[in-house]
Amino acid sequence: MATRLRPAKPAAIDLRKELLARQIARILRDRRMTQTEASYLIREQPSQLSLITNGHLAGFSVDRLVKYLARLGCDVEVRIARGKRSVGKVSVTVR
Repeated sequence: MATRLRPAKPAAIDLRKELLARQIARILRDRRMTQTEASYLIREQPSQLSLITNGHLAGFSVDRLVKYLARLGCDVEVRIARGKRSVGKVSVTVR
C-alpha cells in the first residue's frame, strides 16, 4: 500500500521572512543607502541585498535576515510566552 502524502501547507515562516525583508528594504530606502554601502555594514555581497529587496527569499533563513537587521542597527526581540491553546502561534511585529 502506497503512503499517501498530504499536500504541504505554505510555511508560516515565509510571511515573516517577507516582513523582515521589507523592513531591510525600508531601512535602506529611509537612510538613502546604496546596496553597496549596506552590504559593507551587513557583511554580505550587494547581490544578496538585491535578492532581498526584490523579494527573492528562498535562499535566506529568518536567522540570516534577523542578523542583517541587527547589523543595520535594529533591535530584534524574540518573545516566548505560554499560549492559550494547545498549539502556539508565531507572529512578527515591526515598530
